[in-house]
Amino acid sequence: MATTTGGTTYVTSTDLVANYPSASLALANRVDVVASGSMSKKTASYTVTVADILAGTTICMNSASATVVTLPSSSLVNGMMLNVFSVNTGAVTFTGGTVTGTATSITAQYSGVSLTYDSAAAVWWCLPFAGGSAAATVASTTGSPATGTITYSGTTYSYYKFTASGTITFGNAGFASVVCVGGGGSGGVSGGFTGGAGGGGGVIDEKLYIGAGEVWTITVGALSTTGDRILGNFSRADRLIAIGGSGGASSGAAGSSAGATGSGGSNAAAGAAGYGGAQGYAGSGYSGGGAGGAASGSAPFYGAALTTWAGSFGQGGVTGSGTGTVNTGNAGGTGSSSGSGVVWIGLS
Repeated sequence: MATTTGGTTYVTSTDLVANYPSASLALANRVDVVASGSMSKKTASYTVTVADILAGTTICMNSASATVVTLPSSSLVNGMMLNVFSVNTGAVTFTGGTVTGTATSITAQYSGVSLTYDSAAAVWWCLPFAGGSAAATVASTTGSPATGTITYSGTTYSYYKFTASGTITFGNAGFASVVCVGGGGSGGVSGGFTGGAGGGGGVIDEKLYIGAGEVWTITVGALSTTGDRILGNFSRADRLIAIGGSGGASSGAAGSSAGATGSGGSNAAAGAAGYGGAQGYAGSGYSGGGAGGAASGSAPFYGAALTTWAGSFGQGGVTGSGTGTVNTGNAGGTGSSSGSGVVWIGLS
């Protein structure tokens, strides 16, 4: 009998199978195991053996804390495969060899990867299980975004909140949830009549697939000071651009209508809310504020930090109301400046 690189015995041309009943049975049992597979659950970091791989063992990580899976570095054969998944919240990283692919770690509960050894390149190719890609990872940022975690509908997201312009460089490819809010329009100045209030900034809510190494430019729309039909400033998250709200008119003038989804106000009352991510339509100089764009809907990762989505962003101003809240895209009331925009990026 001879032995493979991985340690499996096999019959050579000089052997009689009848002389090796135990080895023959072991080989048959090995085929049964590989055909059906097996699972080994781990609650702490684990070192995978070649025997695990030859047995077709799937590694199930079950830890709320971060763990490390160490891959074998010797006795490897081209095409060896290993499946690893996690049923708990702790991140799983790999060591012991070069791991490359669309995912190089497990960052979300109930997700996993398949690793295949490439002897020519001496790497483990790592791909997420079918049914959805892993979340993108972030390599670096500029602009000092706030970071943290939010749990929303049972899913925990790591977020980056940009309140000033900057950049974000992604590491691994994957999905990200993005909310981009344009700056609100400012309120018009009053004179013989009440000046119109501004319209809310646009709100875009998207889940996007991001390629490995992508660098995004983040632009956060600044507030607009009061005046005559002063439009809000746009916000940008790479390919997503939320334009600013329309500016309220000064006394006796018609309001601007650059992004007209919401209706203009009348009789010194706010107009109805706009929907669909468009911008609010500013009120005229004879009426109340324009409506906020995208004033209703659900965001993908807003939970504890922003308990109310409807009415939180892109709201139109009201005659006599004050300055729009910073980083909301809310419009300014009569004679008041608007709120600046904001960009959120969530990973899960």
